[in-house]
Amino acid sequence: IQGGTKNERIMFYTALFHAFFHPTIESDVDGRYTGFDKEVHQADGWTYYTDFSMWDTYRCTHSLYTLLIPDRHGDMLRSLLAMYEQGGSLPRWAVATGYGGSMLGTSADPILAEAFLKGIKGPDWDEAYEAVVSDATEPQEHGGRHGVERYLELGYVPADEVGHSAARTLEFGVGDAAIAKWAEAIGKTEDAQAFSARSKGYKHLWDPQTKFLRGKNADGSWPDGDGEFNPLDWNAEYYVEGTAWQYLWLVPQDVSGLADLFGSKDETADKLEEFFSTLEPDDPLKEFLPNVYYWQGNEPDIHAAYLFDELGRPNRTQYWVRNVLSREYKAGADGLPGNDDLGTMSAWYVWSAAGLYPSAGQTSYWLGSPLFEHVVFHLQSGADLEIKAKGASESKLYVRQVTLDGNNLSSFIIEHSDIAGGATLKFTMDDEPAL
Repeated sequence: IQGGTKNERIMFYTALFHAFFHPTIESDVDGRYTGFDKEVHQADGWTYYTDFSMWDTYRCTHSLYTLLIPDRHGDMLRSLLAMYEQGGSLPRWAVATGYGGSMLGTSADPILAEAFLKGIKGPDWDEAYEAVVSDATEPQEHGGRHGVERYLELGYVPADEVGHSAARTLEFGVGDAAIAKWAEAIGKTEDAQAFSARSKGYKHLWDPQTKFLRGKNADGSWPDGDGEFNPLDWNAEYYVEGTAWQYLWLVPQDVSGLADLFGSKDETADKLEEFFSTLEPDDPLKEFLPNVYYWQGNEPDIHAAYLFDELGRPNRTQYWVRNVLSREYKAGADGLPGNDDLGTMSAWYVWSAAGLYPSAGQTSYWLGSPLFEHVVFHLQSGADLEIKAKGASESKLYVRQVTLDGNNLSSFIIEHSDIAGGATLKFTMDDEPAL
């Protein structure tokens, strides 16, 4: 990297270092490892990994592995399938030699789907597809989707039957959208249609009165009534580690569909701007409490600033990403906005400082505002992904134009295939937002 301040360079390389702490190599030098069946197995010609906190890492960490270390990532995915074979289910949260079971959703599904769609080699992809379909449609002894039967019947997880119902519905939708893309790519048309339809289940939770995604009972009623809903309640039982404000944006797979619920992209962008710009409520303990509006310290909303790219206001993506980079990350002992969550906070920094960010479970990237004048990622193939942003600085944070290999881009979204074989992204920076 070139450019930026000394502390920004320190933070970038530290973040890159942290992003590779996990997952853990579990196989010994001779390839033997203890599987989820507690038997000793042999990894011949590949490396077995464990410790996957996938509720965190599916959002941007595995995308970094896919781009920078595809062969090693292939081994990580083979490890997930070994857990499926030996333990009976894909893990939700793999810890050492067994199922941790923490958090919710089936985050292995978007990880595997995204890796397949981006061309990762190594896993038995037929078996992997079988595993994620089972994960997404059938009750599992370990992991799986709690409430999956009702989710398939109703299109959402009912709040009066299953805890954290809104969070589950939204996480399931991200996974279903990824599986739908995978099914389409391999010619499984019926599966693609079914999973695509399920990925829009968040619409069942839309409340046009409050304009939030809320927990909903099986009979269609709101469990907390019309006058008791508090979108700032961090302990609301319908979400997990987050508020209604933070979970409102957990629809990265269908931003246009969310905008349709609001009525327009402009109205959605206004609401998103309110989310970022509203000050936290006064509280003498607020520095020790989780945020109730945008919170970089936890995962459900860390992609939210990039949604402005799809809502017609890329300059607000640029502004807020830079704001978070400078406000939430430091070079000292308190340098992370929260638990690094096996590299997730650090991977977010690497992506955002470089000027792009992955859409989890998909093949696309949103473009942001490069922090450095020059970043070069040396890819495994021997090619380079080069990102140039001459003049990028604290004041020059807005993007006037972007070219990809010399060709002007008409949007702030690119595909993995555009950069996977090496490419040059050139950002023209300015101190004023483009009109």
